[in-house]
Amino acid sequence: MKHSIMIALFLLISCHSVNLKEDLIDAKINCYLKGKDVFITFINNNNAPLLIKRPCMANAYVDIRHNDKSLPIKIRIKVDPNCMLPAYQLKAKDSVTFKYNYKIDDLYDLEKNNKYDMFIEYYIYENNRLKQKIFSDKYSFVN
Repeated sequence: MKHSIMIALFLLISCHSVNLKEDLIDAKINCYLKGKDVFITFINNNNAPLLIKRPCMANAYVDIRHNDKSLPIKIRIKVDPNCMLPAYQLKAKDSVTFKYNYKIDDLYDLEKNNKYDMFIEYYIYENNRLKQKIFSDKYSFVN
């Protein structure tokens, strides 16, 4: 009897802990510049479609670093969460690229001929709470 109870508790705990990661999105993001425009590509690694909200100041942070130090962002605005709309249905094993709603020069003061690294932090919210962060790989460029 004791063994039955122990096995039942173990199975209950094991099944519960597996479900904790089940809701996370398996997606990758890449970023790049074309001229002064910032582009963000989402790659869906799931076997099911994902609903991707348009990256903007409400859910995506563009981090620029020079010599491994983050630069201060130069604009301060009140973010409108409607900038994330419309959402895009990304098919399984597919990708989509969005143009960010601000140019790199709108966000940062960059000196000519300096090497910079760009990273994107994309935030996924559910019920007004942060559910997950997705980080891009490094993109290096010279201004």
